[in-house]
Amino acid sequence: MCGIAALFSRQAGTLRQTQAMTRAIRHRGPDDEGFVCLGGETALVTGGGDTPAESMTDRFAYTPTQRWQDEVPTGTAAVLGHRRLSI
Repeated sequence: MCGIAALFSRQAGTLRQTQAMTRAIRHRGPDDEGFVCLGGETALVTGGGDTPAESMTDRFAYTPTQRWQDEVPTGTAAVLGHRRLSI
């Protein structure tokens, strides 16, 4: 079973709060994690600590290009997080 977390807020700390939410559901998907920061016309796709290094080099549009940062980009309205269980 995988897990999903989301937080809609423009306040500082949004990404850290979403990361805490995905850590709380790590048992649902310890094989991968990622985050998407959405706002206006931008979307930042990042990997997490459990994101395998080989998945950072895939050529899909949604492939994370970097590990998560401390804060979300300016203008972010929502942060989505996920956990993946590989079976």
